[in-house]
Amino acid sequence: MTKICIVDDDETIRNFLVLTLKESGYETVDYESAKDFMLSCDCEHFDLIISDIIMDEIDGVALLQFIKERTPNLPVIMISAEGGYEDNNGFNINLIQGMLKEMGAVTLMHKPIDAHRLIDYIKSILK
Repeated sequence: MTKICIVDDDETIRNFLVLTLKESGYETVDYESAKDFMLSCDCEHFDLIISDIIMDEIDGVALLQFIKERTPNLPVIMISAEGGYEDNNGFNINLIQGMLKEMGAVTLMHKPIDAHRLIDYIKSILK
């Protein structure tokens, strides 16, 4: 069974993604922070990772770098709130979209996530 990891500090989004993926037949493991993921997981146990960008303590960009240093071919979907805003950490979503691709993310999806679009995209990635 395909195993997908979700890393997002927003419990509502995390629960939505877990439910959506489980209904589509995927096994899921979720973490509420990048730090928890980094401390407790081996990237090689997953077929795909979905991570929020803006999280407290350790952001999704640092998490993406961590993942790619260990498992360069592991697909990672980054998610974030839509818009070109700057948050408390100084991230500008529009400016980092290209950087995420260069770092190895397969795509950046904006919240709110469309469940059907996400599942279709995951299927195409994992072919």
